[in-house]
Amino acid sequence: MRTLCTIVFALASACVTRADELAPLTQAEKDALRATILRLGAEDADVRGKASDELTAAGPRAAEFLRGELQSEAARDPEIQARLQEVVLTLVAEARIAEVLKDAPIRPLADHLKRRSCRACGSQDWALRELTSTALARALPRFRFFTLDWTCCKDEDAPSEMLAFCRKPDAVFPIVNVTSFKIMRAWVDPVKTREQAAETAGVLLGVSPPLAGGPPPAKPRVVSVEVTGDAKSGWKCEARESGRTVSIQFDERGALFGIVVYGR
Repeated sequence: MRTLCTIVFALASACVTRADELAPLTQAEKDALRATILRLGAEDADVRGKASDELTAAGPRAAEFLRGELQSEAARDPEIQARLQEVVLTLVAEARIAEVLKDAPIRPLADHLKRRSCRACGSQDWALRELTSTALARALPRFRFFTLDWTCCKDEDAPSEMLAFCRKPDAVFPIVNVTSFKIMRAWVDPVKTREQAAETAGVLLGVSPPLAGGPPPAKPRVVSVEVTGDAKSGWKCEARESGRTVSIQFDERGALFGIVVYGR
């Protein structure tokens, strides 16, 4: 319990977001939140769950107040303490993400990131950067791509990471290299022409970290691919990277169905 409480305070203290610029809570709002906090300790599980949802729905504007309530008399109840800590972790993560992701649901990213910590120093001081390009938006309209940077230290043991945020369904996927798209292929829009196949394959390669390892790209790379096949049999797109051949395949319906890497 003490460790989790420390994480909550460290994360919230390091967070500099627009939440600080929002209108402060009124006394009536604070009183309502305190009443909801008490319901976190209710005997009925449905009541406890609804109270957690209501506190989370208060948004980043309430994060600082709720963090302070972790030291309140009510929060001495272990059930209330644990649930309130979870709410604060979520709201602080949402506040950070909102700085970058202003026009899409942020809860999936918050749920993914709220307990992440730096492998080198254990800090939760992270920041997100979005990768954007016209080709990226055109080829992969359901996705948004971000690099997760650890701002706590510059140690090589804390490398940046690539994340793909898929809309409908709202889900977050880590991108290690282009082969990570295998598990996301159902949400990559089908291609209809040779040109679309080439562009989509190039974008998948260009937004991915290199096969040989290393940090994610600071911006989408431009990757040329060689395309064979046709609309009846499907398209096969190949490119050379790090001494290996990457083959990205689309079936006769234009759906992405395979990503294969040859060579060493």
